[in-house]
Amino acid sequence: MNLPSLILLGSLLILLFIGGLIIFVINHQNRLLVIENDKMRIEKNKELELAESAIHSQELERKRIGEDLHDEIAPLLVSAKMYLKSMNQKVNHEGNQPSNIASELIDQ
Repeated sequence: MNLPSLILLGSLLILLFIGGLIIFVINHQNRLLVIENDKMRIEKNKELELAESAIHSQELERKRIGEDLHDEIAPLLVSAKMYLKSMNQKVNHEGNQPSNIASELIDQ
């Protein structure tokens, strides 16, 4: 082999090596981007699940509070109304007494 053909062969080998290196780097960068996108997607899914879980917990708590209020306040209102009626019967006055107004408000 003569010198020009060796130079040409060496240049081709160097170009092949550089081309392979460039392809390797591009492939590696693409894989890193895919991995990073997967991490971000997983984080977003976890945040979404956490938010949904918090909302679900809040809804359950509101439902429980509503049931407790309904179960506890209704008897109290009935008792208050009975005491007001009893008070009205003892006083035996006519007109818009505060106890009559309170009784009407409880009815509403």
